[in-house]
Amino acid sequence: MWSHAVGEKWLVDKASLPTYADATEGVRDADRDDALDAPMEDTPSTFVISTARTIAREIVREIMKSNVSPEAERFIERVIPWWQRIEPATVQQFFHPEARIRWLPNIRRPITPEQLRGVFERITQALPDVRVDCLLWAARENIVFAELRITASVAGEPLEWGSLDRFTLRGERAIEQVAYLDLEPLRARGIEPGALLAGLDLGQD
Repeated sequence: MWSHAVGEKWLVDKASLPTYADATEGVRDADRDDALDAPMEDTPSTFVISTARTIAREIVREIMKSNVSPEAERFIERVIPWWQRIEPATVQQFFHPEARIRWLPNIRRPITPEQLRGVFERITQALPDVRVDCLLWAARENIVFAELRITASVAGEPLEWGSLDRFTLRGERAIEQVAYLDLEPLRARGIEPGALLAGLDLGQD
């Protein structure tokens, strides 16, 4: 099975994954080993992010062989249109009230769905045309994986970044979300993601 380090680094439940060899078949050994040996940093390199996506796609390809639960299908069918037209006031419909949400690297300590609404309010104020497209998703039992492309306009120019998300469902709503965002494109344009969250009571350091 996957090592603890891999499970923590890519934020997936190692108990629900295929073997390491099966999941990473087709990924060059040198690339895979370099990525897995790289230290976990607040700002991972573009190489590590790219290799993580490659590995994640291999995981998803394997997982997609499994049957998808009706609850997972209904969750995705509801959340995809919302991502494309974000309305912060309605985000809590996708979560149980006691859900725990982390967006790494900035939101490391779990926040609540109510706090998540505040995060989306701040994001949509700063980036009014922000949109999230689901490039790929798959589910096994109560776990849903999604590869997301986020787009917005900054100073009249298009900007794109990505996220790898894992949702743990209870019924048709999430009890946990862990997102790992590639924020380098924002920093390259002079946007510090942490600054977007300044002043929000999220319980972070």
